[in-house]
Amino acid sequence: MMRDFYAENLAQVNQTNSVTTAHDIFNEKGVMVVSSGTLLTSQTAQRIAKHKLALPLEHAIQLDRSCNVEQDILLLPEHPEVQKLLENGVGLGLFQAAAKQLNYYPLLKQKLTVLKQQYPKIYKKSVMGAYIALLLGQEQTIPSETLRLIFLAAIARDLGVLHIDPNIVNKQGVLTNEEKKQLEGHVAIGYHFLKLLPGLPPRVARAVLEHHERTDGFGYPKYKAQNELCREGQIVAFADSFIGIFYKYVFGLRYSVQAIASILQINAGIHDQRNTDSALRLLNKFIQPLQLRHSKHELCVIRDQITQRMRHLNEWYKRALQLNNNIQQQCNNFHTKRTNSLFERINETLTRSGINDQRYVNWLHSIKEDQLTKEDSIEIEQYALMLNEGSWQLNHLNMALSMTIQTLEINKKEFAEDLAMFEVLETLVKHFNEDLL
Repeated sequence: MMRDFYAENLAQVNQTNSVTTAHDIFNEKGVMVVSSGTLLTSQTAQRIAKHKLALPLEHAIQLDRSCNVEQDILLLPEHPEVQKLLENGVGLGLFQAAAKQLNYYPLLKQKLTVLKQQYPKIYKKSVMGAYIALLLGQEQTIPSETLRLIFLAAIARDLGVLHIDPNIVNKQGVLTNEEKKQLEGHVAIGYHFLKLLPGLPPRVARAVLEHHERTDGFGYPKYKAQNELCREGQIVAFADSFIGIFYKYVFGLRYSVQAIASILQINAGIHDQRNTDSALRLLNKFIQPLQLRHSKHELCVIRDQITQRMRHLNEWYKRALQLNNNIQQQCNNFHTKRTNSLFERINETLTRSGINDQRYVNWLHSIKEDQLTKEDSIEIEQYALMLNEGSWQLNHLNMALSMTIQTLEINKKEFAEDLAMFEVLETLVKHFNEDLL
């Protein structure tokens, strides 16, 4: 059984915000582990960790102070374009009204308080994700009752991390397969917590369970297809993805918020298209036009990188498509069907976006630094953003191919050429698995 780290997180919180047991805590055999009124110190947490409790720990403790989500939205994130939205009241009343529900769910508020102290970045993303989810729902004229459920699911979507080893949650760099499996477990942990929460509508727990699912069937934990997913879960999933893009490109790479539009367009098909369309409309309504991030000289360097990236990308895709066709002809199972569907979606994306159009590359070659207009510069920057995200999708497709090959029961001699071809793909993909920008 995987170790539960919630008690240790509470012990850390106790150092600045008193955490006490509200009543006696018993293990599953009826033996008292901790008496009522005990401060939850690190020693107490260690004692609790040795037992399987009769009731989840969150039902037996109380915090001296709780977070105030209604006010915290005003403090996040520290970005001028988003702050201007909030100053202008865009969605603020909707958010604060939805946040009042948390007063009816003290256990939910308890965990959000712990999340805020232990993982402030994740807490910020949870609050901002709930804000984005509400704006998306409102843009789609979703009924107010459903909007309230969407808020609860969005704000609670990552609470499961509180029960996972902090060394894994905080790890920088590539996770091992085992670490990745444990971190992905936050979805199921959050689902089971919410499912047992008194008075909480079941659709909230389901939305949290599905917030890492994708309409192309390559999400987790159940690899569901679009027709199996609930509307609330897909809005939360899209908001979660939006926040990830925001933190990477706007906070991390210092692009203006409008740059997100190019990335959303290349990612269309991963989530419900209604959410992509709504997000694009919201960006056009409330966010200022794209501001150039790069100088003319930097754009010329990026132009050369684009040319090189396109060469590697096209070579990889041509070989990968041939390998997939070979596999499809000889095997027909769940994994090969999923991979083939992913190929079809990505092929449609590449065609629709035009990022694999050789005419564009030819135009890039022809243009000189002293001839670059502002319109040209914006187009190059947007193209680079789409190509960067498209490269990530092909990297994901490479992993899907790898998983498919691993699950095939094949005669290695019979598939020798295909296996050799995949080794070439593994080499090629290294040329575009890092950020272009």
